[in-house]
Amino acid sequence: MHWLILTLSLGALGVALRWWVITWLGVTSFPWATLLVNVGGSGVIGLLYADMVFRGHSQWGPFAAALAVGFLGGVTTYSSYSLDVIRLGESGLWTVAATYVLAQNLFCIGACWLAYRLGLELFKLI
Repeated sequence: MHWLILTLSLGALGVALRWWVITWLGVTSFPWATLLVNVGGSGVIGLLYADMVFRGHSQWGPFAAALAVGFLGGVTTYSSYSLDVIRLGESGLWTVAATYVLAQNLFCIGACWLAYRLGLELFKLI
């Protein structure tokens, strides 16, 4: 039960961070805030995974799931991303919508992979 409470608490922190980023960047014609939180969260989960691979999953235990599902689940948002694409398309901004889809996929997967690879190298030095 304590892992559930930790996961929920970390989720609340993640949601607060996402709210802060969205408030800080404001609403623009391109959904920069959603892109930023998704790329950042993808990078963090890549780094977390690298540490788990390097040190072994048992070092993290259930905390890794609480961090990934709770905090990173709260920060990142696929539902907002999906709505952003629909809203851009409904506004007739199909080129912007397509650019956004490409940017989300390339940058998020790229950030995750890059953080994972860098993390593996970094953890060798520690």
